Amino acid sequence: MKLLAKLFLLFTVVTTIETYLLVLLTRYTNIWVTIAMIVVPGLLGAYLAKREGKRAWDQIKAAMRLEQEPTTAVLDGALLLLAAAFLITPGVLTDLTGLCLLLPFIRRPIREYAKKRIHQAIENQIGSGNFKLFSMVSSFGTDPDRFSRQNDNVIDIKPE
Repeated sequence: MKLLAKLFLLFTVVTTIETYLLVLLTRYTNIWVTIAMIVVPGLLGAYLAKREGKRAWDQIKAAMRLEQEPTTAVLDGALLLLAAAFLITPGVLTDLTGLCLLLPFIRRPIREYAKKRIHQAIENQIGSGNFKLFSMVSSFGTDPDRFSRQNDNVIDIKPE
């Protein structure tokens, strides 16, 4: 199954389940509890995104300053940002997922798994000879006069 189809299915199913759970929550409590369950985690997620994002950025800067690999700090920051996004997204399951990602003892194995997968992907790319750290494409290509030929409205004035 292609990635786009999986994502479409995931978002459709999750949205349907979240809507159903919010309707059930309203039925068994009242509308104000449901609204609070949407607004409070959203505010918490926004606050955490700001606070934890700054903390992760400080960790990355400290790792760079000490000439250490910042992978752990970067992945931790990414997971905390994901947790904040889950908390901001209205719904019961997304809120529970976001809260779980905030807990260090749950986040640590996920971070280590992601680190392992990233290292494996890089090693596979290096092994196959397809690894490119970055590539720069010149806007002029191999012919530096190409730009002036493309734009006929340019008039070059050369002093004699």
